[in-house]
Amino acid sequence: MIYLAIAAPRAYPVLVVDPQNLSLFPSAIAQVVAGLRSIGYNGSLLEEDYKFPDWFSNGAEWVVAAAAFGQTPISYDSACIGVVQANGLQRQSLVNKCRALGAPIILEVDALEIREWAVSRKEDGHGLVETYRADRVGDM
Repeated sequence: MIYLAIAAPRAYPVLVVDPQNLSLFPSAIAQVVAGLRSIGYNGSLLEEDYKFPDWFSNGAEWVVAAAAFGQTPISYDSACIGVVQANGLQRQSLVNKCRALGAPIILEVDALEIREWAVSRKEDGHGLVETYRADRVGDM
């Protein structure tokens, strides 16, 4: 934690993140995946680095860090939760790319926080449900 001194007699905490060293990403994603396993998404119901066709954009292939499914065979109609890493795209734009996954919930992980999204069938209509600190994954 770095404290930024300004003219007023107060100090404000500022977290400095080096974009070249986002070491929280893999750790936070691994913790989210472990959390999904702990609530019953095991074996073939949890796919890491899951690839799926994006039917909303000429069928191009898209990859999410993890996808949790309610039953097998896995498909868009049994997808429950998607886990994605913010990487240039973020928020509504990133969730738009995940609509074809079929999951009603997307967990977007970045260096500082995890955003829980309710996915809409309409582009840019997704709702931000909750935001969690990336170092507090266990509180989700």
